[in-house]
Amino acid sequence: MDHVLNDAQGLGDAIRSARSRLALSQEALASRIGVGRMTVSRLERGEEVSMATALDAFRVCGLAVTSAPARGWMTAAEHAGAIAEELARADHDFALRLLRQALEDLDHLATHKNHGAIEEFLAQPPSIHDERWERLLVLAIAVACDRHGVQRPAWAYVTPLDEPFFPARPSRRFIARTVERTPPDFAQANIWIDTRDLSYA
Repeated sequence: MDHVLNDAQGLGDAIRSARSRLALSQEALASRIGVGRMTVSRLERGEEVSMATALDAFRVCGLAVTSAPARGWMTAAEHAGAIAEELARADHDFALRLLRQALEDLDHLATHKNHGAIEEFLAQPPSIHDERWERLLVLAIAVACDRHGVQRPAWAYVTPLDEPFFPARPSRRFIARTVERTPPDFAQANIWIDTRDLSYA
């Protein structure tokens, strides 16, 4: 059976499903591929294991991996999901990196005038379950659309937050500088972020 895999969790799910079909316990699979049960458990949860271990588990479970063309970019919805995961882990720095990556992906698509891909990118994202970060992502995408002359999707409008939000979490010493360097669209939404925090450049 062939499986097209998009991420580590998809790989783990495929192995768990095949292992169950074969009535193999995690211990039995671990024994057959020469690793501990916890390694198999990590693999099935989509956590980091060696490529050799993953391929051995696929082989023992009777699975084969096929290649699928990679897009090379993620949609706004995929970025929103990834940001939500990082926020759940309380990793605000990585969530901000994912936001920058979303903007870089949109910039790339707009620069290359890939209209079909832009439309796919701009499909409405799911809730991030954090109103502040959700508005930040929506506003950042809206501003990027405006910059590139791309029509904003219907969902890309925000109302100001009631309380000031500093996503980059500047120290007290740098709050004034962050306020100074916040682009007007973000300031109007009560989202205070240094322009440099929105770009890798």
